[in-house]
Amino acid sequence: MSIHQTDNDDSSVLLWLESKESLKALTLESVLSGVHCFRCHDHTQLIAVSRTLDTFLSQHPKVC
Repeated sequence: MSIHQTDNDDSSVLLWLESKESLKALTLESVLSGVHCFRCHDHTQLIAVSRTLDTFLSQHPKVC
């Protein structure tokens, strides 16, 4: 930032501070809380999971 600040510089500082606060809220737990994983060891399990996806997605509308 320069010594002579304008209104535009002030808004840039505010945006930077807001993004810095957002980064503090970004944690491993907050990112992983939205991850759903289905572990499949073979093709039979993969078919079973694919058949249950409709039910899963209807119960978790924020996934899509």
